[in-house]
Amino acid sequence: MRAAIILGDMTIHCEPGTDEGRVCAVDVTGLIAVLSLITRFFALAANSCINIVGDADRGADCVGLAAGIPAAVMAMTSSGMNLQAACDKAFQDWDPYNWPRNEKQIGKGSEELSVPAEDGNTIIAEP
Repeated sequence: MRAAIILGDMTIHCEPGTDEGRVCAVDVTGLIAVLSLITRFFALAANSCINIVGDADRGADCVGLAAGIPAAVMAMTSSGMNLQAACDKAFQDWDPYNWPRNEKQIGKGSEELSVPAEDGNTIIAEP
């Protein structure tokens, strides 16, 4: 299912003439990770036939273990490539020099920021 979602997303972001190279690269590495995980799943499932057949397949075990390496590397790479965009979106309104006094971060600005606060929490701003 995840592979189908990534393939659908790739048809949007990876067309020639679009300016979404980073998103396309995230999709491609995510697809490689998913395909490696699928390979790992089926290889380890084939090796689990020892309960039924009574014999383990060392080749399937080796494939299952080896497929886990690119799956993990590609999954980390795909997530890491999207980290900057996610942080930019999450912190676009955050002002570190006005924290925690910025009313957008503390709601309506009606709560008191004394240390310790009325609810017992201590707010420590980093320099």
